Amino acid sequence: MKHTAVVFKTNGVVATCDIRGSVDIHDIVGGYFEIAVASYIDGWALYANETGRCDMLPMNEPARRFIAGHLQTEYKNVLSMHGDMVMVGTNPEGGTTDLSEEMASLVLRHHMYDEGEITITTFD
Repeated sequence: MKHTAVVFKTNGVVATCDIRGSVDIHDIVGGYFEIAVASYIDGWALYANETGRCDMLPMNEPARRFIAGHLQTEYKNVLSMHGDMVMVGTNPEGGTTDLSEEMASLVLRHHMYDEGEITITTFD
């Protein structure tokens, strides 16, 4: 059975996708996975590569910025998040379901208007 999800790529792409289960989550995150953060009240879980930080996978800025915005905290208060990630819907029993249209839309809107930070250093 296919479920609607949202993928957060380290290259900045945030898009909806379909997953069929744990094999697809494994393929998206590039290995064994764990829940990085979840909101069972809102009905979603964000999966990440369980060794992403140790393996020094690239930082996932879109996911980190989304979590900071969702938690209404400063970006610097969110721990580093590494590797591609996928957000799925959850049910009260902890099973994977479609990510709600409302949540998927919220994620995509947040990403569309998210302004990254850039630091430029010049040398004379």
